[in-house]
Amino acid sequence: MKRTGLLGVAMVLGLTACPGSTVLDASRFDQTCSSDSHCIVVFSGDVCAVCQCANDAINSGSLSAWNTERSRALQWCGPQPAIACAPCPPMNAKCVQGKCAAVPPP
Repeated sequence: MKRTGLLGVAMVLGLTACPGSTVLDASRFDQTCSSDSHCIVVFSGDVCAVCQCANDAINSGSLSAWNTERSRALQWCGPQPAIACAPCPPMNAKCVQGKCAAVPPP
C-alpha cells in the first residue's frame, strides 16, 4: 500500500497554502528618524478590517516594503462588506525622540 504524505493530502484537499498573517505591525519596520520629514503615517493593524485609519508611523524609506507586505496580507482577506466608515481623524507623522510616531495635529 502506498502512503500519502502530508503534502499529497494537502494537494488532494486543495490546501496548498496556509493563510498568511493579515496584521501589519509598524514596529517590524524601520521607525528611526532625525526629523519629521523622515516619517510617514500608516495603518497598523488587521488589513482585513473594513475601516482603516492611519494610527502609526514608519520611516518613509520603508514605505515600499510596507506596501509590499500590505499587498501580500490583503490576499488573505475575504470579500469586504459595504460599510460606510466614519472619516479618519487627521494624523501627522512626527519624529519623537528618534522614533517615528503618528500624532494628532496641534
